[in-house]
Amino acid sequence: MNALDLADEKRSAPAPGPAAEPADPPRGLSAWLRESKPSFRVGTLTYTRLGLFLMFVWLLWGDLVWTIMENVFPNSMPLQLDRLGVPKEWIGYIMGTAAAVINMTFVPVISFRSDRTRTRWGRRLPYLIVTTPFVCIFLASLGFTDDIGAWLGSSPLAAKLHISPMTLIVVTIGMLILLFNVFNVFVNSIYWYLFRDVVPSEYLGRFMAAFRMVAALGLMFWNGVLYGRIEQYTRSIYVGTSLIYLFGFGLMCLMVKEGKYPPPEDYAKQEPFFRKIWHAIETYARECFVSPLFVLFYVSQALVWAGQACNIYKQLFYIRHLGFSTAEMGKVNALLGPIILLVQFPMGWLVDKVHPMRAYVVAMTASLPMLFAGYFLRDYAVLGYTFSALSLWITITTIQMPTQQLREASEVPLMMRLFPIKQFGQFSSANAMLRHFAMIIGSIAGATFIGWTNRKYGQFGNAHAFLWHGWFQTAGVILLWIVYFMWRRAGADNFKYEVPEADAMRRGFEVIERDGG
Repeated sequence: MNALDLADEKRSAPAPGPAAEPADPPRGLSAWLRESKPSFRVGTLTYTRLGLFLMFVWLLWGDLVWTIMENVFPNSMPLQLDRLGVPKEWIGYIMGTAAAVINMTFVPVISFRSDRTRTRWGRRLPYLIVTTPFVCIFLASLGFTDDIGAWLGSSPLAAKLHISPMTLIVVTIGMLILLFNVFNVFVNSIYWYLFRDVVPSEYLGRFMAAFRMVAALGLMFWNGVLYGRIEQYTRSIYVGTSLIYLFGFGLMCLMVKEGKYPPPEDYAKQEPFFRKIWHAIETYARECFVSPLFVLFYVSQALVWAGQACNIYKQLFYIRHLGFSTAEMGKVNALLGPIILLVQFPMGWLVDKVHPMRAYVVAMTASLPMLFAGYFLRDYAVLGYTFSALSLWITITTIQMPTQQLREASEVPLMMRLFPIKQFGQFSSANAMLRHFAMIIGSIAGATFIGWTNRKYGQFGNAHAFLWHGWFQTAGVILLWIVYFMWRRAGADNFKYEVPEADAMRRGFEVIERDGG
């Protein structure tokens, strides 16, 4: 044994003393939380275990109130517009096209600027804090569409403007919806980027599982308590939800802290205004739309969203044609809620185990048959037994649940693993921009198509929304499989994309041109 070995042995020997260290440290959640050393780091942020736990609590609390708020408008407004007698095409244009135009226009700008914003409060939270009160004001006002419609219908204002009362109603309510969507787009994009900036990477999978569990609780509350009453207590539900969201989400914004970020390297504030805009557009296009893998991924998602453009008509098919009540549908979805809650963490574990890309491709493919099945919902008599449309809808909904949960469990982690960390918001916005462009085209074409089927088949025409959804998602899944094989060739689990520098890319183009010439 040499001198170094003796020194190591001496250092590793227990120190003499009357009392020995306890052999086993205390275990359990309380002991874990009592650890006071900074144990986790995200950029310049450091967390103790208790600090990490409290940050999770506040983010999940924000998710709970956000989930409830996000379910009120899309689930109630088609019924409200239908009560006012708004033509089916215009329901689609108002609910789908207008929102998609706003998202396609605003999300890239918001995301690009947010990635490069530097304030003492961070780069995400300032946008959320400023826009939340406006979201609540316009959401609350949308609860009064029945009163607005009745007042405008009997007002002489339409005659003075030389337009029909229905046109005046559509324009007025459409403007309120437009303003709500303008401010809500900030929350719906930047809220997700915040997770990537404040949650440690090693806890992202578990956090997203907890996030989906809290969202499932919010959906249980929506389906079990609110949805069955939405047509009777529209005003109260809108106003109450707005107040809960204002204080709940606002409190989350105040309690969560961001770290400091290095100055953006690709965005010079000293440039002239128009040069700065051109530089931003050039940088955005160069970074987001060069890789074929990402472009095909964006297009696959766009096709899926184009298919979803007609989903609002499924609700009208259930309620207006098949005669389901919102109370029946709400109870069924609320009963499925505990099952959804229980599968969230196993789904999150499965996604982390097999990789979000594999899980997402499987979920999207397996969901295709059930998308078409809704078109065939009706009462069936077989061998003297009658299978009601409601019982078949419950069956389809139950069968869809595992693939739907797997899709939700893998979609956001996939983008977090696929898109580069530094430009995560920017790449997410490029994906969203193409999604919403597809939603604009899809909602216009889909609403026109469903309007024609309603005139031809009555309320059964709404069932064609299932066929529309199924065929578009089939096309999207085919492209998604191509992306999957490209991802495998690029390293699969070890895939990591670095945005090419402008000079390197320019040199690459020069080589291509020289070789081609």
